[in-house]
Amino acid sequence: MSREETLRQMVLSSVANDYESFELIEEQITRWAGEAKIDFTTDELAKHLRDLIRDGLVSAYVLSPQPPHSTVAEFSSERLDELWYLATPEGLKVVKAQE
Repeated sequence: MSREETLRQMVLSSVANDYESFELIEEQITRWAGEAKIDFTTDELAKHLRDLIRDGLVSAYVLSPQPPHSTVAEFSSERLDELWYLATPEGLKVVKAQE
């Protein structure tokens, strides 16, 4: 798997279990990439996240303590740190196939 494919898969895996903020995604990828000896930039992670959303494997959400607790939101790089991210059912299939 190429470096780009590995980073993309890491981003997808990081949102497979629960809603994650971009900050939490970056922390998880930092650990995994360190173990794999892969360098990356924040911009690269944002690009992979954007591409995964475009490809229907991840959705962006606004979370709230009041119902509805999660609402699908339009992704934009300006809102990168405001939104929460979660793998879609299709994204979960990809993650399970990679295990």
